[in-house]
Amino acid sequence: MNTQWAKMMEAWADYQELPVASVFFKLGDRILVPMESPGDCGLTPERGVFTIHAHPCEEVTDEEAEEEERNTRAEVARWKNSQKKKRKKDRQEQIEFISEF
Repeated sequence: MNTQWAKMMEAWADYQELPVASVFFKLGDRILVPMESPGDCGLTPERGVFTIHAHPCEEVTDEEAEEEERNTRAEVARWKNSQKKKRKKDRQEQIEFISEF
């Protein structure tokens, strides 16, 4: 019960002639992580048979990827701008503090 799920995932994908990255596997509501094992999920021989389901990964189009990239860049730009304002404010406070003496 300590063999990693990756071995099963790769064998199933190979049998189905699919890339491993095109599917994900679930045990009940839990998404399986390739580096985990059945033991990590609390499965034991005493618990008996369990069923794992394979699901296709959502395909991302180029448009969706580009939109996500634009959103990420905009978020980073906003963060950088807020950091720049914060540094400017901190410097101004330091100058005011020093000039008081």
